[in-house]
Amino acid sequence: MSDGVKKRQNMYLFCEDNYIREGLKYLRSVVVKPGLDSNVFPEPGGLIAIVPGRSSTADRIRVLSLSRLLPQYPHWHGIVLHDGISGTGCYFTRLTGLPVINLQQAEHDLETAIQEIGKQNTGSVSACVKNLTQRQWVAIRDSLDGYMPSDSKHNRQTLFTHRRKALDKLNLRHMHEFRRVVSGCLF
Repeated sequence: MSDGVKKRQNMYLFCEDNYIREGLKYLRSVVVKPGLDSNVFPEPGGLIAIVPGRSSTADRIRVLSLSRLLPQYPHWHGIVLHDGISGTGCYFTRLTGLPVINLQQAEHDLETAIQEIGKQNTGSVSACVKNLTQRQWVAIRDSLDGYMPSDSKHNRQTLFTHRRKALDKLNLRHMHEFRRVVSGCLF
């Protein structure tokens, strides 16, 4: 834009904490909007910001699904805003595979960090849901709900195989461990 005025970036915020939501509205470089209701990205580009907290398991699964879709949309970026105090968000943060920005810093530093996310190549995190195949993701996502395929031995073996491979890629030992990470329980 002209005269040194930068365009404000749309930030879709997934956050249950009203204090954090209100504080982020004072940043001059972003326009804070509520989180997306579906897996459809309405604009040509933007930023998805996740603040791990006291959200439901269904909301966390939706956030993981969105983080899996981000590589398909090159003009969209994702970040995790972490306060450094909450221990429950650390494991979940790792599963998203998104870059982490500490909220406990000066306003100017926080704005700069958020603006730089769109310019940098964030790389890859090996143990995250983005590295799972669609079948592996569906297998562990459905297993959280207690889904069990029909009595056909082939379907059951396929589900267990995909689930085991997904858990191995996430460096988790068993489904109970994944359930605790997604539900926000500490180990």
